[in-house]
Amino acid sequence: MGMPPDVSQGFHCEHFTTRDPPSQQAGTPNVTKSLYSSEQRSYIRQTTVNLGVVYFIQRHYEEAFRNFQWALRIDPPNEVAHEYSERILGIKSLETATILLRLAANHVRAGNYRQAVPLYQQALAIQTQLLGAEHPDVIESMNNWATLSREQGLYEQAEKLHQRILAIREKTWGTEHPDVVESLFNLALDYHDQYKDTEAELLYQRALAIVETEGGIEPFLEAAIHNNLAVIYYLQGKYQRAEPLFLRAIEIAQNKDLSRPLVTLLNNLGSLYLQQARYAEAEPLYQQALLIREQQVGPEHPDVVYPFYGLANLYAEQGKYAEAEPL
Repeated sequence: MGMPPDVSQGFHCEHFTTRDPPSQQAGTPNVTKSLYSSEQRSYIRQTTVNLGVVYFIQRHYEEAFRNFQWALRIDPPNEVAHEYSERILGIKSLETATILLRLAANHVRAGNYRQAVPLYQQALAIQTQLLGAEHPDVIESMNNWATLSREQGLYEQAEKLHQRILAIREKTWGTEHPDVVESLFNLALDYHDQYKDTEAELLYQRALAIVETEGGIEPFLEAAIHNNLAVIYYLQGKYQRAEPLFLRAIEIAQNKDLSRPLVTLLNNLGSLYLQQARYAEAEPLYQQALLIREQQVGPEHPDVVYPFYGLANLYAEQGKYAEAEPL
C-alpha cells in the first residue's frame, strides 16, 4: 500500500568542495578570442604565461596555475602553459592540493566522477603527508571522496572512509561533538544503502541521543536524522515509533523554512498514514507536499511525480478512481 518513505531524497548532508574553478575566481580576466585580434591574443597569452612563470619561481602555485590555465583557454596547444601546469600538479604542496580539489570539484559538478577520483586521492595524499591524518582539511577531503564513492555506488568504500572519519573525530573531539553526529549520520546512510538497517538504526539512535542532549546541530541534519530513523521503523512495521519522529522532522523543517526537504517529510508521513488506512490524515499531507513542490519547480517538472503518485495512490486505495485518474 503506497510508496515507501524516502530515506535519501534531500537528506544527504555531506558536501563536495565547491570553490570556484580558476577561470571564475576574482582577479581572473574574462577574455574571449572574439574580442581581440590575433596579435593582441598572442601578446596577452605570452604575458599571462610569463606572469605564471614568475609566480611559479616564487612558489605561488595557485596564482601560477590560474594563469597557465587561462593561457590554455586562449591557446589550447600552448606547450609552456601545459608543461608548467603538469609540473605544478606534481609538486607536493598544500597549494597543489587545493588546486587538485578545485579540479575535482569541477569534474563532480560536470558529473565526471571517474575523473574526480584520482584528483581527490592525490590531494588527500598530499594533505595527509603535510598536515597529518587528523587535520580538518584532511577530513574534509576524505568526506568528499566518501561522498563521491557513494555517488558511484561504491558503498563499501564509502563505508570504510566514513568509519575512518568517525574514529578520527571521536578521538579529536570526543564522542558527542556535532561533527561526530554528522559522521554517524553519513555512516548510517552507507549501511542503509547496503541494506544493513540494523547497523544503521543503532547509529541513528546514537546520533539522535546526542542531538537531544547536546543540541547545537544544524537543522537540516537534525531533521534528516529523525526522518531516516523513522523510515527504518516504518520498514520494520513499527509505526507507532515512526510517527513521532516524522512529526518532529516536519516541525523542524517548518520552523527553519526547509521547504525542499519538507516535501519529502510530508510524503513520508502520508505514506505512514496510508499504510495504516488513516486516509483522512494522509490526504492533506500529500496535497500540501504537491502544492509546495509545484510552487518550487512548476507543475510540469518531473520532481512533482513523487507527491502526485502518493495522492493518486491514496485515492485509489479508497476507490476514488475519478479523483485518481487525472493524477
